[in-house]
Amino acid sequence: MKQVITLFLVAALVCGSATLVKAQRLVFIYGHGQYNLPVSDNMSNAYQYGLGAQAGVGVGLGSSFFVGTLGYQNFKGNNGIPNLQLTTAKLGIRKTMLLKRVFVQLNGGYGNLKAKGASSTDGVFVGDIVIGAKLAGIELSGSYEGFSQNGWNSWFGLKAGFHFGL
Repeated sequence: MKQVITLFLVAALVCGSATLVKAQRLVFIYGHGQYNLPVSDNMSNAYQYGLGAQAGVGVGLGSSFFVGTLGYQNFKGNNGIPNLQLTTAKLGIRKTMLLKRVFVQLNGGYGNLKAKGASSTDGVFVGDIVIGAKLAGIELSGSYEGFSQNGWNSWFGLKAGFHFGL
């Protein structure tokens, strides 16, 4: 009888732990398409708009997550200026609130910057702050992003994509 009770308690603990882990969604993945509107003088004078995509993963507990994001942006040049391509790798922190439906995310990292047709690239610091909402696997967000090269070059991004908890 003692063994049956012990077995029952162990089974209850394992099932309860599995339910708790699933409910907290300790890991998630996301992907977004992005439209960018240049806002700093450096960007808005040289580029009309940008299009891009990003994918990332988050790991955490409760309402705080460490995130890693890989992305690509292409900015359309004005008046004969070649398009600008930016490939990024960023690390950050995401904080969720309001039943985990609203989030704020802060990222920083490395960007590889290249003018279309150029043979060389420049390494730059990239950073962003993102405010968004998620519902039923869909994420919508707005971001202020930029990179450091001859000052701060920035844009406002509108993002839409998916979010899956694992």
